[in-house]
Amino acid sequence: MATQRLRATAEKILAGGQRGFAALRLRLPNGDTLTAIGQFDEVPLGAECDWVGSFEFHPVHGRQFRVSSFTVVLPTSTLGVERFLASGAFRGIGPKTAKRIVDAFGVRTLDVLREDPQAIRKVPGISRAKAEELANVLAEKGEMSRLGAFLTGHGMGIHLADKLADVYGGGQAALQMLQSDPYQTIADVRGIGFRTSDQLASALGIDRLAPSRVTAALLHVLDASIENGHIYLPYSMWLEEAVALLGIEKEVVAAEAQRLMARASVVAEQHELPELCVYSARHYRLETQTAALLRALKQGRRLSDELLHADAFRDEPSDDDGKEGADATQSLSEEQLSVTRLVDDHPLVILTGGPGTGKTTAIRHVVSFFERLGAKVVLAAPTGKAAKRLAQSTDRPAQTIHRLLEMGKNAQGRFGFGRDRSHRMEGNLFIIDEASMIDAPLFYSVLEALPEQAHVLLVGDPEQLPAVGPGMILKDLIDSSQFPIVSLSFVFRQGLHSQIVRAAHDVRMGRIPQFKEEGARQECFFIEKDQAADAAELIVDLATRRLPRYVGCDARQGIQILSPMKRGYTGTDRLNEMVSKRLQTNDDTLRVGERTLRVGDRVMYTKNDYERELFNGDTGLIESVSRDSLVVRFTDDTLERRMEFTRNEAHALIQAFAISVHKSQGSEYSAVIVPVMREHAVMLFRQLLYTAMTRAKSLLVLVGTQSALELAVRQEQMNQRFTGLSWRLKDR
Repeated sequence: MATQRLRATAEKILAGGQRGFAALRLRLPNGDTLTAIGQFDEVPLGAECDWVGSFEFHPVHGRQFRVSSFTVVLPTSTLGVERFLASGAFRGIGPKTAKRIVDAFGVRTLDVLREDPQAIRKVPGISRAKAEELANVLAEKGEMSRLGAFLTGHGMGIHLADKLADVYGGGQAALQMLQSDPYQTIADVRGIGFRTSDQLASALGIDRLAPSRVTAALLHVLDASIENGHIYLPYSMWLEEAVALLGIEKEVVAAEAQRLMARASVVAEQHELPELCVYSARHYRLETQTAALLRALKQGRRLSDELLHADAFRDEPSDDDGKEGADATQSLSEEQLSVTRLVDDHPLVILTGGPGTGKTTAIRHVVSFFERLGAKVVLAAPTGKAAKRLAQSTDRPAQTIHRLLEMGKNAQGRFGFGRDRSHRMEGNLFIIDEASMIDAPLFYSVLEALPEQAHVLLVGDPEQLPAVGPGMILKDLIDSSQFPIVSLSFVFRQGLHSQIVRAAHDVRMGRIPQFKEEGARQECFFIEKDQAADAAELIVDLATRRLPRYVGCDARQGIQILSPMKRGYTGTDRLNEMVSKRLQTNDDTLRVGERTLRVGDRVMYTKNDYERELFNGDTGLIESVSRDSLVVRFTDDTLERRMEFTRNEAHALIQAFAISVHKSQGSEYSAVIVPVMREHAVMLFRQLLYTAMTRAKSLLVLVGTQSALELAVRQEQMNQRFTGLSWRLKDR
């Protein structure tokens, strides 16, 4: 059909969401309406736009306008101008004042504001200052309109306009940067990657072989590798990925790579690998400074000597304290007792072990021992749930590492840590649990903020998944052989009574676990299902009907599905939708992108929002849904909060009946269901299966095929991470 262009205002979303497919009601300048459909990055409700597309006929919905692109423009009709002035963009101008202004100047209102703003002072209620403010805001709106038109005209999301204007100081400055050096925006603006800027550069006629393009791709490859956990890339991999991205000859890319290294824009070193290891300048500094801080930490004194020096024995332990300590000590193994001695002698000690091996008991003894010496012991973990479990097991306060470092806004209004080398943390001994989850940037921040002569005990299980962020701190520290390590391997009697613990240890050791019924109540099951679609149906039935009865819990909160991937029949996306529909009790829903959120859904927040004190991984239940917002109730042991999210804000919420194994790190659940299917073969590794199994406290159900289970146990290592911290710490 013929392409047509029309001007209209987006008045209402009829179906879909503000990202993804949507059906809109558009109002034309003559007052008529029509239905528009299309794939929208963002819908500018209330804005007048030029829409490009074609008309088509739907057998049910009738005549529709299918949108291929749109451009936001300043309104030209009196109704559009009136709505524009009353939109809230102009402080102090409401619907009544906007109508008076438009009644006075008609369709020329915006021209009058631009050309002679003082002319509108004849409108009652408009002062000189208000007239000037209106003109300034309108000029800014004009810049933003031109910026928005440029973005949408080149296939970029209009939502980027505000980000660009914030970074570059206005719409006009942002537009100039986009036109002069589109690749610079990759480094400057979050949300703009190489492909987006390259698309724009192509439209502007920038040559495919331009050095700026090749440089941008090479730097982008290094930055993107961080998403896969790498700190550096081998030289050959760096080149190959850049060549694939650029679609040009390798020799051209290699020449530019050499220039980048010569200018120190990237850093290349020779490690154990037979080829160069290439770092971005930022991550090279991160790794080398982390290594320097660790080497300095090793030079610290014995902790008890430091406490004596600080008159820590002013308050001697009472006889009762001594007896209690002696009784507790008798129940500890030699390995557990050695932790306390090592923590005293060495500024950094690592304690590892699987479930049931007594890590918690060892931590309690360390805390009790050094508190009796007068030490200030600080307990922390990477996530709120892990910190909560640490507090419960030690009967001491514990907090997240981010709270320990006092994350918040600085004087410039940017978020960062309040504790650093100029304002260090307070304490003598820092015990950090779930250390396998700590990524390289966070670990550096901890080291930088440690008080002088402080000691650190890192507790974790290196067989679990590594951190979501870059690096593999716990493994690197262990592999360096520079720090004392206590590896608890003996499973205590209470652990041996747990079928889940025994099965998890089998997987940890590379053995296929046996799922045999023992005693009156079985707590570990493997249910075979050959077809992924059948497995999905069974998992949903287990989660919504069978297991809530078996363990006596609420299906909305007591059962957790942990899947290796988002996609597939048994991936988190499909399982969440199936469980949500199965538990649906009313028709109140909110469409957010491709997801439909319902009242009663368990949801997870996927961002760190320090103003709301909501963090990635926080979960809650949707209590109510309105046309364009919803309310979520977040609850923990001490606090219950209800928070409203607009449709746009709700993009940070995902349904959490089923979550990825990665997102479950640091958490425990009463009952866990894990699909183990060949459709997820690319992710079936021992670390992932072991991590999923150890999340279950009372009940574990694996659903899948024997061959997939054997594959998961047999494959030892997930994708290799390239880090150089271990190499830097070793004596060379």
